Amino acid sequence: GTVRPAVALASGLALVAVSTALLALEVNALTAALSAAAVFFYVVLYGMIMKRRTPWANQVGCVAGALPPVLGYAAATGTVPLEAVALFALVTFWQQPHALSLALKYRDEYAAAGIPVVPVALGVSRTKTRIALYTALLLPLSIAPYLLGMTGTVYLLAALPLGFFYLALAVRFLASKRSTDMFLFFYSIVYLTCVFTVMVADMRIV
Repeated sequence: GTVRPAVALASGLALVAVSTALLALEVNALTAALSAAAVFFYVVLYGMIMKRRTPWANQVGCVAGALPPVLGYAAATGTVPLEAVALFALVTFWQQPHALSLALKYRDEYAAAGIPVVPVALGVSRTKTRIALYTALLLPLSIAPYLLGMTGTVYLLAALPLGFFYLALAVRFLASKRSTDMFLFFYSIVYLTCVFTVMVADMRIV
């Protein structure tokens, strides 16, 4: 209750309007449009419409979280090449096991708040299965930068063991009787940090 709803709404709209205008004037129209799309997907579709209504909300909300690499390409080149799409897919699929692991930890709080995240709506077992499936799909997506010529062999030699270890953790969690695994959640952060750090260090496209 510290900030009145009307003030929060006005402040948010002003920030979005000013930042979008600055991107359009100082960068390019494509970057501004993508940034506005990120706001729309996260604030309107995810936050206002879907979050309290469906367990599929995170599928939409993750679009905003995966757009920063695309925004970077759009700002630098004025286009959205295949390389940007590959990074978008990587971050999109990464967000699913990352978010689901946290949702398992706080499923009781989500239930009390009336937010039907996957563990609340579909149960722990199906959530663990989804984590394993998304982590398995993440592995081939992580080598896409190498296949597209964005990175060299150093990246490939780092991404593969990082991905296989992530998958092993997810499979171990799936086979266990545990309902939460915060180590899996924290490793997801380490995983993405390491993958992008090595990607930048071994970048072939400048």
